[in-house]
Amino acid sequence: MATMAEKQKEIEELLCALETDTHNGGQKQEDFLTQLLSYTRSTCIDDTYLAPLFSKRGMGVLGRYAFGENQRQPAPENRTTALKCLNNVLDPPDKAELLPIAIILVSCLAKTKKLPTLTDSEWDDLVHFVNTNMYSSPLTLTSPATTTLKLLSTLAVRYESQAYRFLPSLHTILQFLDNIPSVSGWPLEPAASLLINCLASIPFNHHTSAEFPEWPGVVNRLTDIVRSAIPILKKSHGDEKEVLPLLMVLLRIAQSQQQPPARARLSEKVLPSSSDRVQPLGQGSSLPHLLLNLSSTSAEPQVREIILALFFELSDKSPNKFVENIGFGNAAGFISSKGLQLSPDQLRAGAGRENVDPITGQRRDMQPRREEIEMTEEDKEREAERLFVLFERLRATGVVNVQNPVAQFHDSGRFEELPEDDAELD
Repeated sequence: MATMAEKQKEIEELLCALETDTHNGGQKQEDFLTQLLSYTRSTCIDDTYLAPLFSKRGMGVLGRYAFGENQRQPAPENRTTALKCLNNVLDPPDKAELLPIAIILVSCLAKTKKLPTLTDSEWDDLVHFVNTNMYSSPLTLTSPATTTLKLLSTLAVRYESQAYRFLPSLHTILQFLDNIPSVSGWPLEPAASLLINCLASIPFNHHTSAEFPEWPGVVNRLTDIVRSAIPILKKSHGDEKEVLPLLMVLLRIAQSQQQPPARARLSEKVLPSSSDRVQPLGQGSSLPHLLLNLSSTSAEPQVREIILALFFELSDKSPNKFVENIGFGNAAGFISSKGLQLSPDQLRAGAGRENVDPITGQRRDMQPRREEIEMTEEDKEREAERLFVLFERLRATGVVNVQNPVAQFHDSGRFEELPEDDAELD
């Protein structure tokens, strides 16, 4: 009897033969596909030898024989056999739902392929198949469960208007996320990233969405992941786009009115606390500091935008609260880009806490003390010129409606120019 390793090797050889003999047709192709079909019909509990068929390559090979490529239609007998293989790979042989599986797999063959236009009835069949598979999955990411998750996220992304249909799978996805073990090293390992991609593609803030008790635990897990991922990306100069799906999920939780426990837990994790304000915001190692630092240093505009939008949503979209929560220095760019304005009174109100620096968000009692330095008249003049220029630049941005204090003092009539002869006076 062949070992598991021998079976897996033979499957890989059959896939290779089918790849190199795509256009020749004939008995060989039918024989190769029939042999693969026999493997997929196995009732063996340990089916890890089928791993090559779950890969992108395996799905692609079977898909080409099932659906054709470059407008070349496969032979009818080969098409039927390939479809049976796909059915058995995704679902046990006693659940023959070939049409829904075939429709799902078309979306996974290549970016250039599109699903045909589906009727409501066909969407119902397709979604029922996916949601049923998710509901019946044990809370372990087996190959069939992983494949179903990939197909779910693909469909939800490509057909956004139909994504709400997969809301019944949300409960299982949340359970998966709440139960996946923590890993050392890179936290966005495939199991976590796959689940996050699914969560990012399902509109869980849809009006038909229900509350789930797993949400607070899931928020803990998601914030732990982003808390661990940012320093690794910074240290290794990795691709910051890898955290975009995760940041998008956090933003959608902040925007959701249907998940108040999740939003409340997210506020606890993301908004700076009093202990975070020991340092200027963005310079520490807690999650609020790391997010604010990334929002100002990331080379990816989407990363910067989503992080600041997250803080803005958790500030109830109030510019005053926004400034109070993260400091005017961190908030200014976002406020400007959104066309919002703050008057001096609003800026002071936005500071909120009397003992907090409104620009940096740091507690005043933790700021380094500066020794008083006696300034000469020349030093004072230079400082006045510098302040005048700074206020003019700030006013020009339109972010804050501020009258230049030097100009204001001049217009008040209390500013009097000395006659030229007085310039010579001591």
